[in-house]
Amino acid sequence: MTGNNPQKILLFSRDPGGTNQLVAVRDLLLSANRQDRQIFAPLGLSAAIPAIRIVAKDYARDIWKRLDADYHDWAEVGLGRLFEDFVPDLVLTATGHVDDHSEQEVWRQARSQDIPSAAFLDSADHVQDRFLDATGGKIFPDHVYVFDRQSAADLSGMDFPADHIHITGDLYAGYLGRQDNPEAVRDIWSAWNSQPGESIILFASDYISEIGLAGFEDKVSEFECLDYLIDGLEELAAASGLSGPFRLVIRMHPKDTPGKYDAYPDKSQLGLTIMINNQGLSQDAVRAADLVAGMRSALLREAEVFGTPVLRLIPLVLNKGPQKSA
Repeated sequence: MTGNNPQKILLFSRDPGGTNQLVAVRDLLLSANRQDRQIFAPLGLSAAIPAIRIVAKDYARDIWKRLDADYHDWAEVGLGRLFEDFVPDLVLTATGHVDDHSEQEVWRQARSQDIPSAAFLDSADHVQDRFLDATGGKIFPDHVYVFDRQSAADLSGMDFPADHIHITGDLYAGYLGRQDNPEAVRDIWSAWNSQPGESIILFASDYISEIGLAGFEDKVSEFECLDYLIDGLEELAAASGLSGPFRLVIRMHPKDTPGKYDAYPDKSQLGLTIMINNQGLSQDAVRAADLVAGMRSALLREAEVFGTPVLRLIPLVLNKGPQKSA
């Protein structure tokens, strides 16, 4: 796949975090700066900007829609018609988790037609589980892009070829660093009905209860974390230089069960307003907040990119003591 002719690339994802990585991948692929595309050199891409088709499933659709990107719905395309009228030179995917194996199906389909594939990790958690199919067997694309050396080691431990593992860090963090949309931040403040003098705390939910139903038990629940935050908010916020009155905005994860936090706005009290709101892109929401609190949500990494203070709640709940990272 060398030369200067434009190549055709198919992007596929389902989960929110994985889709965010592909948002960054697409941004680099379409960059006029050839240096931005150097990370794809192991895949044999030409110097020309490629033609890209996006196929989105479930949660990925909303992310591409918010970015005004053209995409094809997996529900309409499906595996059988994936390469029907667009035969790519390369397939790039995210990775799924235990509740879906669509990316793995795409790797198989690509291999059956001799189309090379690569996957981009969006997390250093459960790395090996992402390459086990529904029967527990190993399945891989041709190349894998990972965050760090530990993820690479986890993958090598499954006998995946080391020279096909590429460590790039968090590509989405780099993408976020190139974004600036103050108007979107103002729109979010308006949607939150934020008042002068308030400290805005954004609680980034995670689907801990939901993933527990699939057999991945965690030491704490999202509800324990949120309750801990509410009960100790004044002290926890003070560690980041914040004081009341507070506006606590619960931002639900796309995989959250609808209504799971519906009882929390009723816990509002003098000096504390609690609301549920998913207005706008996550990258703008974390910039609109004074503090982002959560468990393992990618929003915590996004907040760190923009310099918004972060409160990681799992170690706090486990240790029952203040432990802030900024």
